[in-house]
Amino acid sequence: MSDTELRGVYPVVSTPFQEDGTVDHEGIERVVEAQVDRGVHGVVLFGIAAEFYKLGDNERQRIVKTATDALARTDTDLVVSVTDHATYRAKRFGQFAEAKGADALMVLPPFFLGPSSDDIRRHVRRVCEAV
Repeated sequence: MSDTELRGVYPVVSTPFQEDGTVDHEGIERVVEAQVDRGVHGVVLFGIAAEFYKLGDNERQRIVKTATDALARTDTDLVVSVTDHATYRAKRFGQFAEAKGADALMVLPPFFLGPSSDDIRRHVRRVCEAV
């Protein structure tokens, strides 16, 4: 990742689902393209409103690919939230997002079972060091 300075408007992309509960990838592409058309500076994947907690690893990876494909023809930034609580999984997903072209990561501090402040700092630091 570069030292890109993020400025402007970065909405969280909602995750549309089909009636059967699967991710609507065409819908994601439409949402991303609509945000670009409105002039946002970047989009964020996997915020709370995007229902990241309902997604498996393969689904999250495919959503990143769908978004990067939709953004490929633009200069719009992509921020990918790393929501894994296990540090090794968070590092791995951060590396995946970086390899797919994410401009920045937003690291959700682990909160399940009340980790200490030191544990949270260590988790975030390790994810940052991995990319």
